[in-house]
Amino acid sequence: MAVRSLSRLSLAQAQPAPAPSEPQKQAVQADILNFARIAAGFGCPKPAWADVNNGVLTIEYVPDNEDLRSWKNIVTVKITPIPDGVPRAATANYYVEKILTVLRAARKIEQLVEERYSGDNAAWFVYTMGEGEKREHSVGAIMLSGPGELRFPGQRWSVVMVQRQQRGERLDDAWITLSKRMFMAAFEKRA
Repeated sequence: MAVRSLSRLSLAQAQPAPAPSEPQKQAVQADILNFARIAAGFGCPKPAWADVNNGVLTIEYVPDNEDLRSWKNIVTVKITPIPDGVPRAATANYYVEKILTVLRAARKIEQLVEERYSGDNAAWFVYTMGEGEKREHSVGAIMLSGPGELRFPGQRWSVVMVQRQQRGERLDDAWITLSKRMFMAAFEKRA
């Protein structure tokens, strides 16, 4: 087997991603506005950053008086489309378990509360990690989104994670209760 030089390999891997199409830009913008209502409910109404990387859309929102360089409060949304022909329940459970496994294994996390909705391919979590000014308190949800619910992936199933993080002070219990009610109420009614 021929050995490829590292310089050629790194150049091959560093190919720029193709520019997004106009319909994709419009879909991303629609989802930014759609999730802005949820982010505003958590005190973070301002879209601060969005990017599509490896097919995953990430959007971050901050309060009007904060930015990404020095945030104390942030809401992050990740939308991961499920490829056509892949079993959606298994894929959603895979992403739920992957995220929870990473959180469970993180040595800096001192508190992790998780509730798994296995029949519904969803999970809700709360955790605390870090020290001092960088101490983060987070609450989030991972859930399956159906075709047409979001614009970015089009008529495809997706796994969506919405996470509210706060640096410094502990998250108020009201934020934690609000997140659970907003995201998990539909799943809890079925139980």
